[in-house]
Formats: sequence, C-alpha cells, structure tokens
Amino acid sequence: LMTLRLMSCSERMGASMEEPQFSERVEMPVAEPVLESQALRYYRLSLMTLRLMSSYVSVVCRLLAAAYHAILRNRAVIVSGIMAVIGVITKGALYMYIPPKKMEPLLRTLGGAAPRPTPPAIELPPQPEKSVHCDVLHDPGPNNRQMDVIFIHGLKGSLERTWTQGMWELKGRDNGGRILLRKSSSASSINTLQISEVHRQSSESNLATVCKNVDCNGHSDGKVVSQIDQRERDREVSRCWPRDWLPQDYPGARVIALNYTTDPYLWRPVWINKRCRTSMSERAWEMMHHLSELGVGEHPIVWVGHSKGGLFVKQMLVHACSSSDSKMAAISKESRGILFYSVPHRGSPLANLNLPLLRQSIELTEVQKDSAEVTALHDKFRGLLDSNQLTVEVRSFIETTLTLMSLVYVRIVSVESADAEIGELYGVPIDHRNICKPRSRNCFLYRELLSLIESVTTERQS
Repeated sequence: LMTLRLMSCSERMGASMEEPQFSERVEMPVAEPVLESQALRYYRLSLMTLRLMSSYVSVVCRLLAAAYHAILRNRAVIVSGIMAVIGVITKGALYMYIPPKKMEPLLRTLGGAAPRPTPPAIELPPQPEKSVHCDVLHDPGPNNRQMDVIFIHGLKGSLERTWTQGMWELKGRDNGGRILLRKSSSASSINTLQISEVHRQSSESNLATVCKNVDCNGHSDGKVVSQIDQRERDREVSRCWPRDWLPQDYPGARVIALNYTTDPYLWRPVWINKRCRTSMSERAWEMMHHLSELGVGEHPIVWVGHSKGGLFVKQMLVHACSSSDSKMAAISKESRGILFYSVPHRGSPLANLNLPLLRQSIELTEVQKDSAEVTALHDKFRGLLDSNQLTVEVRSFIETTLTLMSLVYVRIVSVESADAEIGELYGVPIDHRNICKPRSRNCFLYRELLSLIESVTTERQS
C-alpha cells in the first residue's frame, strides 16, 4: 500500500511538471519531438524511482530503529514482526523493477539460491511442561530410616519461600483477641467474628503467661497458644525449617520436598500466548513417579501441605488407592498422617476473580470456589477414609486474618474451605503466607507436626 501511494503521488507530481520552454522557435524534424517525449518520460521515471528509493530507505531505517529498541526490551514478538514487514517491503521493491523471470538468475549470480516453495510443516501438538522436581533435604540412610516426611508448597511457592522461618508477631493482630482455636469437629459452625471457644488475650504479655501452662506438645485444656522462645529469636533465621529442625528432633525421618513451578501469569494478559501446563491430576502422577524412584512407600509417610500443596497430597492418595502398580499402591498403604496448612478443600473465592483483558491460568481454574475439580477430589478423599481404604490421622490449620495482596487485604482461604471435615482443626490468627512459617522450634505450628510424627511413631511401635 505504501508503494502504490508513493507511485500515484509521483505520477501526479510528474504530470504537473511544466514542459521546458524555449526562447526561440526552432524548426525541428518530425523525429525530434518523439525523442523529446521519451527523454521526458525517462526523466519522470528516474525522479519517481529516486523518490521511491528515498521513501524505502526512510521507512526501513525507522523500522530498524524500532527493532533495535524492541531488542533492548526483550520483545521478541515485536522484533520478528518488524523484520517480516521489512522483508515484505524489500521483496515488493525488487519485484517492482525486476521481472520475476530475471529474479532467479540474479539470485544465482549473487550466490544465493532462488526461493523455492517449501512443503508445509507438520505442526505437532505442544507438549506439556515438566515442572516437578524432588529434593531430599535429609536422609539418615537406608539402615536408620524410620519414616518419610514429605512437604509440598502452594502456588507461587518454593522451598525457601514457603518453608522459611516465620518473623510474624501476634501483638496487634486481631486486636489481641483470638490466639488459637482448637476443635475436633467440623468447622461448619465456626463464625470468624464470634467464636466462643477462643482464648482471648489483651496483649502479648498475657500470651506469655498462658504459655507457661502449655506443655511440650502445645496443649492447654483444649485452648492452644503459640510459644515463642527468646533463645530461638536470637538465633539465625532458618531459610528452610524442615531441613534444619526436623533432623534435630527426629533423626530417623527422611525429609523430602516436592517442588513444582507455577505459571508466571496466574491472570494472563490476552495478548500473551497461553502456555501448555499440566493439570493437577497429571502433575500428581508426575510427583508419584519421583517419589517411587526414591523408594517412598517402604516406610510410614507423613504429608505436610500448604495451600494447593494439600490438594496435591489428596490427589496423589486418590491415584495411589486406584493404581494397580504395587509401588504406587504402597504410597497410600504407608500413609499415616497429614498436616494441612490452610488448604482450600472447597476452593478459593479469589480464584473466581475475573479481570478485564486477563484470562485465568489452569492453576487458578482448578481451585475456584466449589469447582468441579476440588469438589470431586474431596468427595473421593472422604470416600477412601469412610471405607477404610485409607487410614491417616488428619490435622488442619485455618487462617483467621486477611492477607495483603498488592494493596488490598483479602481472605485467600475461608474457614469453611480449610476444614477437611475430619480430624482436629485449629484456627490461628496468622495470614495465608505465614501460617506455614513457625516462629521457632517451640512454636505451636511446628510442635503440632512433631506431635503428629510422634503419634505415627507410637502407632508403628505398638
């Protein structure tokens, strides 16, 4: 289009040019006016060619400058588009002045092969990304190994981002009111604004007084309060408390961390291509293959899951109970305990949020509130427990404070969604990010895990 416009403009300008005037009238032969008109036409063609070439150089230089800036900003899509436009303009300019029959000999003379039609490439369907890897944080050895403790983080989590030592403070949270709630029944009757079974404290100094009556397992007449040891505060902060603390308290436990990547865009802009990600069910199979390669299933297993990591725990157990592979089935048979850190068993309302010009990733659609995936998974999990195909001790923590997301405080997992409807249930005045980060080895968030491991160990010995 640019070339046609320039050609029409040049023709109009050439047509408007006045013919050369002569001061004296000279009689010329008949053939001379023909030569004069040919010279004038060649002059106009040369002028048009010069204008077109200058316009071509100007446009290409501007496109190259734009491509340079796009390269500096790592915009590969823009660079490829600009180079394609330059190629089209150049090809059009060449074919305008060189006939197609002469293009092939010219390319051969210049040492390049003439363009030949290539057969259409066969497009294979995109392969899903492999996004799971397994880390062994501590291994006492085959002869001293007594159990496996497996940790799985949530969305946007990682080994040292999720399982780092907490630096939160209870003072000022929730007006110093709800410290910790312990229940053994369902959370359907829990009201986050009015909880009758919550031990209320006016300040953190009163919290220290209550902690004196709490034993090593963190129990105090049904009301439980986190303990903070001043000596633990003064020590170096642990970047990964499962790796640093569990080998000291249970040297015979092998500590394993299952890690997986998350889509960098949970809400992806519509102009960015969608990545091929595996579903939660497919990723659970991938996790189980990693665990079977490590020999998981030969000793009792305790699972620890934060947020969506707890859904992966349930999905793996459902797969293991229905698998005909003996190694996979052994994973469910040897599972003895599960600790859920604020797991959305019925999804999260935050995942239902629709934003303009953004579309949700598969990681979000799987955990939408009351979605078909989480509802079916929870029903299958409860069915395995009710039919005694799966025998595990379950303990759950619930976040009771809002979490800061950018500039807004939101509730990521509700009280009702975090209730597994089985086992003991604890409400903690901590947000979603910090509920899996114990303050110290005496913190209740960690002591309850030790209590679960001790219960599994005692059951095995008996």
